Amino acid sequence: MLHTGFRPRALLLDLDPDLANLEDIWELRHVQLSDPVLTSIPVVVLAEEISTVAVRSQFREVALVRKPIRPAALMAALARGIEPARAAHSA
Repeated sequence: MLHTGFRPRALLLDLDPDLANLEDIWELRHVQLSDPVLTSIPVVVLAEEISTVAVRSQFREVALVRKPIRPAALMAALARGIEPARAAHSA
């Protein structure tokens, strides 16, 4: 979908160990990081029991929001990611 021209303002990656989609999440992030056009899309990782260091070692520079998700924390992470991306695109 990202290669069809769809450009989300941010990507939310839900790292839920009970889901079988962890490989899909990593593949999505790998595709995003390998495409210069897509690397500017900010990423927020939603996770329960994982360190920021572990998340960044796997996904590089992303925002981390702990579960259970507090709406204010999620909105703040999105705002921090989206605002710099918006400023870069308008410059």
